[in-house]
Amino acid sequence: MASLLRHFPFAQQRFLKLGGLQVLEALFLSSGGASLRVRAVTLLYDMIVEKELILQHGLDPVPDASHEAWLRQYSQVSLLPQLAERGWCGLVPELLASPEHDVREKALRALLAMMPPCRELYRGDRALAGALSLLQEQYQGLAESERGFGDEDGYFGELLGLVDSMLGKLR
Repeated sequence: MASLLRHFPFAQQRFLKLGGLQVLEALFLSSGGASLRVRAVTLLYDMIVEKELILQHGLDPVPDASHEAWLRQYSQVSLLPQLAERGWCGLVPELLASPEHDVREKALRALLAMMPPCRELYRGDRALAGALSLLQEQYQGLAESERGFGDEDGYFGELLGLVDSMLGKLR
């Protein structure tokens, strides 16, 4: 499904219109679907970022009529407001409880991408604030260890940057 939706704004519109978010939500909430949760959040993150990049930077160095139609289609994909309406602002933070750093990374990236419609909910979420504080403490220690081994731009430093960015946007 993800490969059908990526770089295909018309398919993204249809996906949203025909209840695709509800299906992803059901998968996310189903028991035993840890890997499906991560895939769903990764797909949503990719769709958000794809649209932002296309609308900010365009597709082609030489715009033509098809380029303009493509941009128009992307502008009609209203994913972020629908994510907020469907409760995804409250679902994605659940992934931060994972012991897997990769899952946490995907959750942090999605949380940051979803910040515009979710900021107020995030600000009032004490569980999220607590989880971010714990992650910040953990990743500070791990990033220091990386630097001790000469890895200035290590993975844990990157994760710490995501946590710090999230905390900064919530202030």
